Amino acid sequence: MCTGREEAASMESTSTEHACVGHTSCHAPKVCPPAEHVCACQKLLPWRFLHVLLGLTLTAFLLVHLSISVAAYRPEQYQSLVDRVHQCLDAFPWLFTPALVFILAIQFVTGGYLLFHHGLRYQVRGCNRGGKLRFFLQRISALLVGFFLLFHVGTLCSWGLHAIYGFTHLPLLHRYAEQGLFDPSQAFLSTTHGLQQAWSTGVPQSFGNRIGLMLILLGLLAAVYHVTNGMLSGGYVLKISKDPKRKVLWTALSLSIGAVVLALGVAAWCVFAFA
Repeated sequence: MCTGREEAASMESTSTEHACVGHTSCHAPKVCPPAEHVCACQKLLPWRFLHVLLGLTLTAFLLVHLSISVAAYRPEQYQSLVDRVHQCLDAFPWLFTPALVFILAIQFVTGGYLLFHHGLRYQVRGCNRGGKLRFFLQRISALLVGFFLLFHVGTLCSWGLHAIYGFTHLPLLHRYAEQGLFDPSQAFLSTTHGLQQAWSTGVPQSFGNRIGLMLILLGLLAAVYHVTNGMLSGGYVLKISKDPKRKVLWTALSLSIGAVVLALGVAAWCVFAFA
């Protein structure tokens, strides 16, 4: 259908439509519908999709982990839960720990690739990431969570700094010669010791130990933001938030899970920090 010259001229001035020339059926240019927008981030979609799926799995693990940690308000109950967990680990040694290590490794790879692609610049264009500020904080929180996990696993678990000492025998790591700082048979005492005296042993109130304890809290808060905002933006990757009704439900679920992680995390940190 052809338009008049004045109508065609007014349509040419808008940014949502463009004029198609070369039609022989009329003298005025024909107004055609705008071409469908193609997102420049489509090549990152598989990476984001895998990152979101594994992130949801790790979020479930985080909720279980923090729920057990909160039980330390009653040390005997905390010890009982730790014993049950290690009974499961001993029964299926080939399942839980290797699966967790594998998922964490893939998560680090996908997150590292996305971070490398976008960098830490504030002015980054991205689709469905909640705005520049939220996207910038998401990348910063990813670094903080990564360092927190390395520190947390490295100091407490036997396959952290203890494993490194087994290969290197560095005098600096002599503290980890026997095992990590966490001892399943002394769950409450060893966890408290590992968090309160992460830098040096014997002086809980030292500057290094206080800084270590505050960094643990900072990493926890970063994890809360990363999980919550990651779920919000991940709703578009999973094609949940494209429907208005499902978007409202997904937003409520994301904020609720973030609030639960925050409450459990802060409560667990307080019980060990002030024990």
